[in-house]
Amino acid sequence: MFNIQISNFKEIQKEEIEYICSNWLPVPRKAVSLIVAEGGIGKSWILLQLALRHLIENPNEKVFTWLSEDPKGLSKARADLICSKILEVEAISIENLFISASPTFPITFNNVQKVKEQLKEFDVILLDPLIGFYSGDENSNADARIFMQHFTKWAVEDNKTIVFIHHVSKGTGKSRGASALVDAVRLVYEIEKIDKNDTKRKFTVGKDNYGVKNVLECAEFERVIFPKKPLKIVFEPIENMNI
Repeated sequence: MFNIQISNFKEIQKEEIEYICSNWLPVPRKAVSLIVAEGGIGKSWILLQLALRHLIENPNEKVFTWLSEDPKGLSKARADLICSKILEVEAISIENLFISASPTFPITFNNVQKVKEQLKEFDVILLDPLIGFYSGDENSNADARIFMQHFTKWAVEDNKTIVFIHHVSKGTGKSRGASALVDAVRLVYEIEKIDKNDTKRKFTVGKDNYGVKNVLECAEFERVIFPKKPLKIVFEPIENMNI
């Protein structure tokens, strides 16, 4: 049995879309978003910087990052570098960033409530990679819809901002697997390398249900992802030097 909620148009309160990190990488609150890229792009660096920037602006909120492909110590070292070399803040000032490197597992109807319970205190939830939590046939739209409904419903009902990292199909630059994965989310960022640039990445808004292009005032942009590498000073011998 289910109840259909019916509201009179005149009684509905207007609601504006809110974003986290609106000045760097806008992500809508109370929604699920995807960051899509091939391997080696620096997706975990992006999630860490997104988390850190949000906490600088909102120090009383809590952010959870499940970076299952990297040891916690490595994520900590990267976060420290982002703080010192890019954001120019003291890493010790960041109090509400929480990281897990636990192995991922398929999230299903049977265990999703336990996941929600363990993560209920967090306002922003960043999960890498999507496929690590996926519980169905990656190419099945029916399975994808069921899986994503767990998260879209959770985001709306409990005011969660959820971002998945997802891989691209080889040679396409587009999201891998069933189209329903993209259909279910409100925003997709596609990321590419920039030739001869070690610190920046190119972002393209691949899907935009909430008008993030208006916030960015563009559909493509670049962001610094990695700290600059230290300059190498090479001393070469000077031959036949007269003293």
